[in-house]
Amino acid sequence: ADASAERFRATDQIRIYKRALGIMDKHYGDDSKEYAELSFRMGRNVYEMSASPWGEKYVDRACDLFEEHYGPTDRRVGACKLTLGQTKMSDGYFSQSLPHFEKALTAFEGDTDVDRSYRVRVNSLIVRSLEETNREDDATERLLAIGRDLEHAPPAEYAPVYRVPPEYPEVMLARGIQGYVDVELTVDAEGFVRDAVVADSGALGDEPQDGASYEAFHSPALRSVRQYRYAPKFKDGKPTATSNVKTRVTFQFRRR
Repeated sequence: ADASAERFRATDQIRIYKRALGIMDKHYGDDSKEYAELSFRMGRNVYEMSASPWGEKYVDRACDLFEEHYGPTDRRVGACKLTLGQTKMSDGYFSQSLPHFEKALTAFEGDTDVDRSYRVRVNSLIVRSLEETNREDDATERLLAIGRDLEHAPPAEYAPVYRVPPEYPEVMLARGIQGYVDVELTVDAEGFVRDAVVADSGALGDEPQDGASYEAFHSPALRSVRQYRYAPKFKDGKPTATSNVKTRVTFQFRRR
């Protein structure tokens, strides 16, 4: 089934998976754990490999069966709900994604590294949905939760949880100029960007435009970065501001 997957065309993939589900039904029943496992795999792969919303009902069915067999806080239920939330989000239904993400979190309330990793992932998705629906105060609570889970994690690149893409300056687009802007900023104790300034800018790629100025990228880059949200860093259990944070904004287009 997966070998026949095509982007935006899931017909063959779904047809073959349905045959597999029929075999699973015959041997184990359509309310079995085995049927649930295959139904989840089918729905997730149809969504991920064929970019098709038709997989959603199979994931939903798997969620119900997993919950029936293992209970509402089982990790399999969490994985199903996470996939359903991502499906809604990819279709632009941010508000509808939130109940699924909230349900997913209940499956990862433990104190293991796996639980913390999943919570960071799910809360990051929740932040995006909240920001896209103008609920920045609620997003702040999730960013604090992420920072709390990452307090004792190994050092990693300090990247924004939520980004806003920059507007491409028409004058640069018309001239076919691509570039980057490096921005230096401070992240406050609630994950907001403060004091953003341009640190550097230049050509993107190996062939810079002779005599090109990249200042036209500065303003849109700063407008974009000022809307970013970060998970604040924690020290001794409390959120703190972090200065001298750097991020790069790229301006790149596809040539047809």
